[in-house]
Amino acid sequence: IHYAAPASSIKVIDYSVSGLKPVWPKKVLVYPVSLLLGFILPFSFIFFKSSMDTKVQGREEIEKINPEIPTLIEIPFFKHNKNMHGFQEGSALAESYRILSTNTDYLVPKKEGGKVVFVTSAIKEEGKTMTALNLSLAYASLGKRVLLVGADLRNPQLHGYMDLDRNSPGLSDYLKNAWFDFQDGIQFGFKKNFNHHVYLSGAIPESAPVLLSNERFGKFL
Repeated sequence: IHYAAPASSIKVIDYSVSGLKPVWPKKVLVYPVSLLLGFILPFSFIFFKSSMDTKVQGREEIEKINPEIPTLIEIPFFKHNKNMHGFQEGSALAESYRILSTNTDYLVPKKEGGKVVFVTSAIKEEGKTMTALNLSLAYASLGKRVLLVGADLRNPQLHGYMDLDRNSPGLSDYLKNAWFDFQDGIQFGFKKNFNHHVYLSGAIPESAPVLLSNERFGKFL
């Protein structure tokens, strides 16, 4: 009884057998699968990214869809440059807008008096204000008298570029009130260039389409 009590109840039936090669992962299977995934995943990512991209990436896309639409200029976009409206002399951005102003002159009909250039886009935040501002500065730098009009009556942004009061008298005040004098809305844009003036959108109206269809808008232009 004394010797039987501490006896182990565990018995080895079969000793384990091991080899020099690992059981898993198997090189014969892992390497081909890794190479296959290395080709499939990048191409799948590129395909889905390109298929979901709805933006215009270059002038070739526009000219391919409709060759009759004239493309005046491609404006460079500097991702890390927050001051896209500085119009620094000699910069690539300033030169591109000078080319835009020159090319625009070829399209605008030749006539006596002032010329009206309308800048618009399909949706917001596509660069309408920035393009209009820099284009007006390009014209002003050539010695032409320019009046930049902020006609976005619903979501005005021009005042932010100029450090002007958003509620300054402007286009909406002229369109609503027959007594409003046109000259009261004109302000200096960039004071370094006395040929550059701005006309802000004014107070946000209840119905912008009604005001813009007003006959006073034609008179304003």
